[in-house]
Amino acid sequence: MATILKSDNPNARKPYTVRYRDTFGKQREKSFVTRKEASAFATDAERGKRYGEDVNLTAARQRFTDAVEAWLDTVAVGNDRTRDTYRSNYRSNILPAYGHVSVKEAASNRVVAETLLNIVMIDKSIGTRRMTRQILTSVLDNLVAHGTIASHRLAGIKLAERTVSEEEHTPDYVVLTDHQVSELAARCGQWVIVQRALGLRVNEVLGLRKSDFADGTLNLRWQSDRTGSKRVPLKKRRAGEGRSIPVPAHVQAIVDASETDVLFPGRSTAYLPYNTAQERFKRACEALGLDGATTHDLRHTFASVALDAGIDVTVLAEILGHADASVTLRTYAHAMPNARERARQIMSGMWKPLARAA
Repeated sequence: MATILKSDNPNARKPYTVRYRDTFGKQREKSFVTRKEASAFATDAERGKRYGEDVNLTAARQRFTDAVEAWLDTVAVGNDRTRDTYRSNYRSNILPAYGHVSVKEAASNRVVAETLLNIVMIDKSIGTRRMTRQILTSVLDNLVAHGTIASHRLAGIKLAERTVSEEEHTPDYVVLTDHQVSELAARCGQWVIVQRALGLRVNEVLGLRKSDFADGTLNLRWQSDRTGSKRVPLKKRRAGEGRSIPVPAHVQAIVDASETDVLFPGRSTAYLPYNTAQERFKRACEALGLDGATTHDLRHTFASVALDAGIDVTVLAEILGHADASVTLRTYAHAMPNARERARQIMSGMWKPLARAA
């Protein structure tokens, strides 16, 4: 139990001292000018020990966002690109929700976190929401480890599944015809055809080298950075990790025809810069009347056509670099409008030999 001691020194600047034990049983002392201040602190200290709230009461009153920023400056999260992703997530999601929330409140108020993760962010990807949850719990775990708080109540928060309406199954991207892709390539460069044919992200196609191709396969391990100055690890992959993609004949012909190892160099950079490619594509779409089309639609077009043609969804997920096939199905299920009819025909065909044998 906290006790208040008064100094015998009449000249003491802070004559009232609170002696108490924190949640970990360690004896602590803190001095105050008035007995009222000391009594208030003693009450808070007992409450914190009893209910697992504050240990360092002053630190626990700091803004939670300050603690997050300090954590982001010091935590080991991989390379600089990964750290930038964490910072972007913090600025977009955590900062608006926790801008004026103290460490103490963030640790004890589970409702704030659940509201952020399962209501405010419900339309965002599961990966983004997982990262937000990870940042919140990791920062609080770190504060517990350093004795700022005794515990927190955010452990075990489950992410709600988003309910998707029928209207939301309608594709919000442009499926480009082969003729349109050829017209775009004539204005932007052969990278348009390669991106459409292999289902790559734009920085992946811009960073391709001739040496990445062997025996009819693209061994994709790197992509260009946005400036076109160098290659960096693939999205959500460590250095050297990647995927293998089968290469159709018309893409292999483009690769074989290249006189340099870098397939799509920039004028003054090793690789065609991201912004340059996007600007060229935008102007080409405007000229061709393809309103709303983006470079990512080349990847979407590949996936939609591949599914409709019958490519196995697990194989397609590997080609696209999705974590698992469920991501591919959720994104492109609407691209298989005839799947049930095809299944019926296949099932009928499987039964006919049995019928004849009978």
